[in-house]
Amino acid sequence: IITSDWSSDVCSSDLRAGREIVSGANPERQWVDGRGAGVAALLVRDSPTADFRGRMTTMQVMSLGFAEVKGTAILPRERIRIGSDGVAGDRRFAAVEAGGGAVLRTVRNPALLVVRARCEGAALELGFPDSSRVTQPFEVGRRWDADYWGRRVEVEELPGPASRALAGYLGQDCVLAGLVRPGGFVFGAPVSLWFASSLAELERRMGGPVDPRRFRLTVGVDDLDGPVDEEALVGSRLRIGEVEVLVEEWIGRCPVVNLHPEHPGGEADVLAALADYRTREGKICWGVAGRALNEGIVAVGDGVALI
Repeated sequence: IITSDWSSDVCSSDLRAGREIVSGANPERQWVDGRGAGVAALLVRDSPTADFRGRMTTMQVMSLGFAEVKGTAILPRERIRIGSDGVAGDRRFAAVEAGGGAVLRTVRNPALLVVRARCEGAALELGFPDSSRVTQPFEVGRRWDADYWGRRVEVEELPGPASRALAGYLGQDCVLAGLVRPGGFVFGAPVSLWFASSLAELERRMGGPVDPRRFRLTVGVDDLDGPVDEEALVGSRLRIGEVEVLVEEWIGRCPVVNLHPEHPGGEADVLAALADYRTREGKICWGVAGRALNEGIVAVGDGVALI
């Protein structure tokens, strides 16, 4: 199900709900009253250097983002299926240099950010800023190994009107191509999360709203009742809806986060703001990523819990 456009209000303080539970030095995880069924309790830490303090807070999936074509607009979903290869259908296509070349990089082709890609049945539809839409069926052509940030991914060309329209729009000699094996167009671990408390702190430092779509992550988590320490989550397991996720990395960010998702020409120095307090071992980090240990559904409103 594809719903309406995201709102920058999605991370406001209005998201606070539920109640904190403290039950001694080593509290058991427990269900708590909050915004309805499925709100789980998650143990959090007070700071990157502190031990877990035994505090628990309600956590909930507040948004899900999805892009059929790598680099295109992040569109909201009400529910997604996650498995060992990541989010089913997410970033399964990309714009690739014609003639067997490399996958186009979003940072060099920011106009991709405002193209809206949707799969309708057995066809892919691209929507462009001038309100035009072009649809083509899933008919594949030749295969080759494309370069994606220094690694090879096997792709198959999707020749047709949408492919030609995208090339004309970008002013690039490129074609649409699909992955032969899922997950190849995601550089790091395939399941990514961001936290409302991290966004709130960044907004405080930047003095105004920051659209979370800049970070192009999949699962947005409401943790405003008790901020989570992202760095401390690495190595932990989270239960998100039906899916258990092993958190493997604190995500290093690139200059794409400086590009506004709806107005790519209007940049903000988000990366510099993060560098002031989110630099570890030469990387500027925001959000976490991991891999699913089972297959299942995650929906907006599902609980999130540390296992």
